[in-house]
Amino acid sequence: MAAMLVGSSGTLHAQYFAEGVVQDANTGAPLTGASVYINNSTRGTITNADGLFTLGPLQPGAYEIIVTYVGYEALVYNAVLTKNVRLEFRLTPARRQLPDVLILTEATRLKYLDIFRKNLLGFTAEAQRCRIRNLEAVQFAAGTGSNDIRAFCNSELVIENPSLGYTIYFQLTDFYFNPEGNYCFFYGYTRFVDRINAQKPQQRWLNRRRQVYMGSSQHFFRSLVNRSLAEEGFTVQQLQTVTRTRKEALAAAPAQIQLPKGQHLKLDDSVQVKLAFAVHADSLLQPVTQAGLTVYQLLVPELRVLYKDRTLLHSEVAAQQFLLRQPKTGTENGLRKKDEPVLLDATGRLLTPANLLYDGIWAFERLAYMLPDDYEPLPATKR
Repeated sequence: MAAMLVGSSGTLHAQYFAEGVVQDANTGAPLTGASVYINNSTRGTITNADGLFTLGPLQPGAYEIIVTYVGYEALVYNAVLTKNVRLEFRLTPARRQLPDVLILTEATRLKYLDIFRKNLLGFTAEAQRCRIRNLEAVQFAAGTGSNDIRAFCNSELVIENPSLGYTIYFQLTDFYFNPEGNYCFFYGYTRFVDRINAQKPQQRWLNRRRQVYMGSSQHFFRSLVNRSLAEEGFTVQQLQTVTRTRKEALAAAPAQIQLPKGQHLKLDDSVQVKLAFAVHADSLLQPVTQAGLTVYQLLVPELRVLYKDRTLLHSEVAAQQFLLRQPKTGTENGLRKKDEPVLLDATGRLLTPANLLYDGIWAFERLAYMLPDDYEPLPATKR
């Protein structure tokens, strides 16, 4: 598969368009009805009879443009929009070589599908209300490890979220899990279709979306780049691992220290502890210029993020009786760098999501609690 920038023109407006054509890479024939969309957003379209599309208007920024068509390899194109652009996408037919599908008993397949569904959508009652229309299309193969299982699907998964009013189309690229260790990793590309009728918006969906947004990682990152953490109810602490004697560690304030288990240790024995220090947003972000745009690099490798209220996800997770270390009031989360760099754009959109790990309640964020990147919360309204 290939993408080629074939021309561009400037504009005086603050919003831009990406337009172009989708073709068969071998024949050059236009592909009618191909999906072209901005990853993790409601911004998308399909090609016309000539394979042409127009995407926009879009704010200046860096975007992942996803192009899909039945029977062809999905294409991912990283576009930086600082002007109008014309794009030519050439898709290649899908390779017919597929992983060796595991032959499973009905009971084992149902077990694996349940694991797949819960890890993809979430582990709460809210997630149970979601429905994957074509769950039967998911197949399983052996992973790279002795006990790893890989899940794959040759078509977009179609997910109905009745609580938030979205239909989600998810292009699965990787899904691995270990049934014994209960470890899971998945990745893919997402497009949202908003079911709200602009003429008669359903207030229950608007209210529920706002509930999901408040205190979420999306809310935090936007507050971080806008330098409005305190106003939005967030407190951020930097975690540092240091060596102390057990006596010194026990004497530290409980709110400032995370003490590992080890009751057999003597008071003079050394232990590794994490100290928490208050930190300001200006010390967390470093502006970086890329292709004429300002993006921000997250500097601190490990953070604790406290939110003033108990979030909706916090309440849902607690209702499932998961054992979590959470404050009596509010919600605690953690961020850890997995790789460099961790980049955010000027709107707070995470540009390198695979380079960050989440702890606390944010570790339970799944598709059932995801909002598109172009979501904007409205003021709270009573039902």
